[in-house]
Amino acid sequence: MTIRSALIVLALSGCQPTRYQPISGVINVGPYEGDGVATEGTVSILDTDLEVISSGPIGPDGTFEVTGIEGENLVARVDGPGFEAAHFSGHVGIGPLEVPEGEIFAWPTLASFEARTAFGACSVPGAMVPGEIRIFGVTDDQGVSPSLNNAWAFLYGSDGVEIPACYLDDEGVYDPAATRTGASGRFAFFGVPAGRYDLAYGYDLSDEYVVEHGVAIVVPEDGVVPLYPAWVDLVL
Repeated sequence: MTIRSALIVLALSGCQPTRYQPISGVINVGPYEGDGVATEGTVSILDTDLEVISSGPIGPDGTFEVTGIEGENLVARVDGPGFEAAHFSGHVGIGPLEVPEGEIFAWPTLASFEARTAFGACSVPGAMVPGEIRIFGVTDDQGVSPSLNNAWAFLYGSDGVEIPACYLDDEGVYDPAATRTGASGRFAFFGVPAGRYDLAYGYDLSDEYVVEHGVAIVVPEDGVVPLYPAWVDLVL
C-alpha cells in the first residue's frame, strides 16, 4: 500500500494519525519553589493505564524533555535517587507543552516519611495521596498563598466508593475525629487501591453554599500522588 493509499484509508475510516508533542520544563526538589532543582532522575509520561509513552533524564540543571500524545490525558511520573515515584495527572493540548515551574516536582523519600509520621495511625502501607489546600489569587507579603482551614477532601472511585481524607489539627497533629483541615490546610489519603479517581475538595461557605473543586487523578500501585497545592477560590 502506498502512503497516499494509507492516508485515504485513514480518512475514510475516520481514524487520525497519532501526533506527539514535546513536553519540557524544570524539576524542583519538593513542591512550590522547592529546595533547588533536581540534578538527576527521570521524567516519564504515561497514559491513564500507566503504560509508558516516553521517558527522559533530568539534566544537571533540572531540565527535562519528553513527549506526550496530543489531545490525550496523561500522567507524569518523576523518580530518581532519594525520591519516591511521584505521579501528576495532566493533559496534552495542541502544540508543545512547557510545564509551569512547580506543577510537577521530585518528591523526596524524606517527605513521605514526614507525612506518614505526621498522620500517624492514618498512615497505612500503599499509595499515598497527600495535599495542601490553599487559596488561589491571594498572597501575603512574602508572596505565599495562605492555606485554608475548615476544608475537606474525598476520593471517589469508579466503583462509586467514597474515601474520606485524614486531617491534621491546628498544631499539625493527626486528629482521627477531624472532618476538616487544620491551620496547615493539609489532608492525606493512605493505602489507596490503584485506579482512577475523582478528587473532590472544598469548603463550606455557609449552611447552604459549598465551594467545591474537582480533579481526576490516577493512583499507581505504590508511590505518591502529591497535590501541592490543591487550589480553592476565595468567595466573599
